[in-house]
Amino acid sequence: MIDQEIQADWHALADEVWLGVAEWRAANPKATFAEIEQAVEERLATIRTRVLADVALASAVRDIATQDESERPRCPDCHGELEARGQQARELTTLRGDTVRLRRSYSVCGVCGHGLFPLDEELELLLEASHRAWQKASRGWAAGCHLRR
Repeated sequence: MIDQEIQADWHALADEVWLGVAEWRAANPKATFAEIEQAVEERLATIRTRVLADVALASAVRDIATQDESERPRCPDCHGELEARGQQARELTTLRGDTVRLRRSYSVCGVCGHGLFPLDEELELLLEASHRAWQKASRGWAAGCHLRR
């Protein structure tokens, strides 16, 4: 769940963005539609990136050390109990090319020793990364095929 403090931060950030758009427009009274669109998109990217990170991190598995052991996720390989081993940050690139930084728990299975980031598993980030790599490669391949015709 998204707490009230985060929602208040979103409102404050939105107010800054709207003010920034208004100030930009006042400084650029003869801007074209394309220029206005670019200025608005640049400012909205700030909100988009922040909200994306906050919503992704609104998960109990973000920090499994704070969870009771009975509530922690289990090892996907052997279903053993996971032990918290600190937190690490990961940077992701959004579809729009913005960077989102997620700080999340690393854990190790006490039975088989498998190490993983439960939040990455929950958000399917491993699949997401390989899917995006595949999309990028296939676009390059498709462009190459098109050029050869």
